[in-house]
Amino acid sequence: MMAVGPAWIKSDWFLLVFLISSIMILSGIIGGIVGSQVVSTKSIDKQYVWLAKVNPEYLEMLPAWLD
Repeated sequence: MMAVGPAWIKSDWFLLVFLISSIMILSGIIGGIVGSQVVSTKSIDKQYVWLAKVNPEYLEMLPAWLD
């Protein structure tokens, strides 16, 4: 006879599978948030913004900065 309903929750492997899958999902969410930050700010004042984590290829496209 096949178990119907919540009888499969009583399985010995349910807790282990649940914990491992929960850890994997949370790791994916955290990794996605951290890895998706393309640019972040170092400092901001009234006139300028200093950026961090900028791709060097993008910086090469910008004109030379003469202060």
